Amino acid sequence: MLTSIWEIRPEQKIEHPAPFPIELPTRCIYSILDGKPGNVIDPYAGSGTTLVAAKLLGCNYLGIEIAEGYVRMARERLRNYEKEWTKVQAELENHKVRKTFKQRKKEGLSVGKFANRKKAEEGKQKRLWEGIEKR
Repeated sequence: MLTSIWEIRPEQKIEHPAPFPIELPTRCIYSILDGKPGNVIDPYAGSGTTLVAAKLLGCNYLGIEIAEGYVRMARERLRNYEKEWTKVQAELENHKVRKTFKQRKKEGLSVGKFANRKKAEEGKQKRLWEGIEKR
């Protein structure tokens, strides 16, 4: 389930000084386009991570890069884009709504960062009322 805090592990196997994992552009592209095809432009294409994500999501893509080494890297990565499908597919699983906020709240499941605080306050109020009733 997605929250407002994104915990995405850094990319490890890309020879680039500022790599980011494919899950990051996948989440951004999918969230913005809502799963529909669209156009993705990456003005600093680097190793091609965003381009591969766009391709796997069925989008048109345009990458701009001035460093020839990175252009070669991005082209190679695009040729072998299928290798990254499992990561993209796993990321897309996070977008499935299994229970709505209302359902989680009704079932007493966590509904945000204040869920535990709310339970503590309810317990505190219950103890306060029990103390008043005993008097």
